[in-house]
Amino acid sequence: EIFPLGRRARVRGIEVHNQHADCAVAGQRTAVNLAGVEAQELARGMTLAPPGLFQCTACLDAVVSLLPSARPLKMRARVHFHCWTSETVAEILLLDGKALAPGARAYAQLRLAEPGLFLPGDRFILRQFSPVVTIGGGVVLDNHPPKHRLNDPTVLRSLEAMETGDSQARLEILARQRGEFELSAIVARTGWQPDEV
Repeated sequence: EIFPLGRRARVRGIEVHNQHADCAVAGQRTAVNLAGVEAQELARGMTLAPPGLFQCTACLDAVVSLLPSARPLKMRARVHFHCWTSETVAEILLLDGKALAPGARAYAQLRLAEPGLFLPGDRFILRQFSPVVTIGGGVVLDNHPPKHRLNDPTVLRSLEAMETGDSQARLEILARQRGEFELSAIVARTGWQPDEV
């Protein structure tokens, strides 16, 4: 399946560094021959994954860190969001305060202009909207979060546990948010393999 396009395609062949291969791993320059999709439908930042396994998102909970050289980041600031090879604009909702000082870190909810396939643990870079300079980055904590009340200590404790806790603690938080949910939904929310769940 091609994300965020939502189209299914068949892999006809794989090349790694211009040589036919049966598989490719992260870090290799790879070409994939796809049947069922036209080249002009594809764009930089799209992701291939097994069909029906993941869901795209346009909202992320994350921990955000600013560079010491950056200007303060205000509530609802618009920034350029870069994760893997995708790029979009994001609005940042700081969950504890009205501004983030240079060199500081905070929990935030990022509302993306365009959906993409992002999983907990994915790292991203933030660039100022204008002029486009790097101001910081962060790590995705939750890829399908609910809307939060600002300055809510319960939300902040949950995000801290998602950042620093073990797998069991993360799963307990997700179960509290959603109640019962299927194995496939847990895989889509965490990026874990079914046997890990």
